[in-house]
Amino acid sequence: MEEQKIQQLYRFKIEKENTIQYPIKELLKDSINDWILSDIQQINVKLVKELRLISKVHNKDDIKRLKCLVKNNKSNLPSMLYDELKSAVKEIAEDFEWVCSKDGQIIMKIEDWIENARLRLGKEYPDVLIYIGRSFVNPKELIIGGVVNDDEQKLFENYFNNQNPPVPIHFKIIVQNEE
Repeated sequence: MEEQKIQQLYRFKIEKENTIQYPIKELLKDSINDWILSDIQQINVKLVKELRLISKVHNKDDIKRLKCLVKNNKSNLPSMLYDELKSAVKEIAEDFEWVCSKDGQIIMKIEDWIENARLRLGKEYPDVLIYIGRSFVNPKELIIGGVVNDDEQKLFENYFNNQNPPVPIHFKIIVQNEE
């Protein structure tokens, strides 16, 4: 019986590692790095003030203003710093475009739901062995797995389904028979 529990925990660990656990919003860029702004400030204080006015990108107009500022200040910056700034603005624009896309919207809703579900689970069931994540193969797929007792499987499936997930949940729950 102990060997079976070890195998179940090992399987739990493997399956959890095969889901996306890190929130993508932590990786998305919506502002220019402080170190780039610091380098620019040593050369062009006015440009830094203008860039800081758009501290975070919220819409397409912010993107346009950033691109325009970069383009209009090409001659005011050393080529390497200009290239770094241009690259940063390009990345911000690409991330903003992705967030506004259909897939981006779905994934962001899933991630918001995951964040709230994890917080709630941690408060209501702090000792349960359950993970919540997205699929590496299909990032729009919500996966919940874990190791629970036989009588808890339906409880947790209902628990999560009742939290109105933005997409159907793919459950990978391992049932542990108590003896």
